[in-house]
Amino acid sequence: TFSQVEPKCIQGGNHKVTLAGQISPDSSFAIERILNRLQPCKLESGLFRKIIVSLKSGGGLLKDGYALGRTLRKKRVEAVVENDAVCASSCAVAFLGGVSRVVEDRGQLMFHAPYLRDLGEDSQRYIDCDIGREALTELLNFYETMTDGETGERIFERTMRLCSAYDGWVITGGAAAELFGIATQR
Repeated sequence: TFSQVEPKCIQGGNHKVTLAGQISPDSSFAIERILNRLQPCKLESGLFRKIIVSLKSGGGLLKDGYALGRTLRKKRVEAVVENDAVCASSCAVAFLGGVSRVVEDRGQLMFHAPYLRDLGEDSQRYIDCDIGREALTELLNFYETMTDGETGERIFERTMRLCSAYDGWVITGGAAAELFGIATQR
């Protein structure tokens, strides 16, 4: 967490929280606890500056991405993927929870279809993207709720084409992320 007092703030301060590493059940819990301790900058106009949450993660379980995204939305933060950072898989899902969303010019998001890991007869691990209609409906609803109907459907359609644990739909930079409705600003 980085905090800075600014003369323009009549109370609170400017805050940036960086979440790096695997998205897990602890991610949402920790971010919520940290955000509860921070008082955002209140300007003389009565407006508040958003707290920034920078995301750098290769992902984790989808349900943990949902939980983190809902926490980001509830706390009304600005989600950011900084230059040279990657936010992939469940991190990209969580990123959509930001009330405002920024991908810097060299930042990357990567979406892919949700999957289950299976152990084959040859003891090799395989991925299985046939996760059921209910889970797919939940994913589509999350995308639509965090963006809008058209954008949510587009992300879902692109996501479902890519059944891989390591590859997916990669969006690099703010211009591309804004073009597809994933970022709200550059």
